[in-house]
Amino acid sequence: MPKLPTNMIRRNDRPGYWFRGVLQGKLRQISLGTDYSEACRRLRSLKSDGLPRADLTVSVAAERWLEMYVRARRNTMGYRDVRSRIKHYLVPFLGHLLLDELTPGDLWNFRLWLDKQGLRPATVYQVLSDCRCMLLWYDKPFPRRLMPRIPKEPPRRLSDEEAEKLRELPEPHGFVCRLALGTGMRWGELCRAL
Repeated sequence: MPKLPTNMIRRNDRPGYWFRGVLQGKLRQISLGTDYSEACRRLRSLKSDGLPRADLTVSVAAERWLEMYVRARRNTMGYRDVRSRIKHYLVPFLGHLLLDELTPGDLWNFRLWLDKQGLRPATVYQVLSDCRCMLLWYDKPFPRRLMPRIPKEPPRRLSDEEAEKLRELPEPHGFVCRLALGTGMRWGELCRAL
């Protein structure tokens, strides 16, 4: 393997090439992608121009974040889910704004807009969590207490018909199901008990 340029590293826990160095007074690690020649071009750009910011809209920033960060850290289904939430919620409301000019007030308005869409609190939480992750990746602040509280739901119990079907299973699974139903043990407790 050829010697990597100064400030370019490979990480054991993540794929691709990474910039590691001081930019704007902070030690940073920034993904440069998985293609070596493209990583070298991005490295030169970072060293000469610093962090690209001035004309970056939220929609362009989200697309870069999806390709450079999310694609490397999520499986295919997780990547698809994040892309869908970005496309349907973040880009329509905030996509036209410049990333540098995004204010806490814009994010609070986004949260209120999400609440008015009739989404479940868990979905609003996921959308805002994606937004927070993207902003932190670009070293942008995210307001505290913006995330909604998820109401706790009681565990859903099995219906009498479902419990009866489990009791009728043949051995060895039937024994485990009857033990679980009779004692109320959790799965981990059952594994240790057997």
